[in-house]
Amino acid sequence: MIEPMPEVSGRGSADPRVISRAEALRRLPSTRSDLADELDRGLGLAREGDPAAARVLAAAVDAVANFRHIIPHDGGFALSLYARGLLDSAYWALESSSTPPSVAARIRDAQHLIEQGDEDGIAALQAALSPEQ
Repeated sequence: MIEPMPEVSGRGSADPRVISRAEALRRLPSTRSDLADELDRGLGLAREGDPAAARVLAAAVDAVANFRHIIPHDGGFALSLYARGLLDSAYWALESSSTPPSVAARIRDAQHLIEQGDEDGIAALQAALSPEQ
């Protein structure tokens, strides 16, 4: 777990909002490990007061924000490993007799969006599979 950024002088030009966003994105399970490593590197530079932190964090936050789980490929699309894992979880949930019908319907709707190559299907599936539902 990443510790919140301590208030220190000499943070360079790293904007506290960018640091907060980087810390939040770092905690998301959907953040690719290589991008999470780059967020960690930027946060480490910010902790040390290195002026390069602003550039590294801005680039890493942008890369995470623009990362797509559904990638157009050869007239179709490919899915990220995270998206494939979500779909596997969805299939298990649909096979389970303990999944409420309303949740099953939301899962199917999200699957349909993903099958159409719509990135919104990933967020819909995350919400449908969320234990808070």
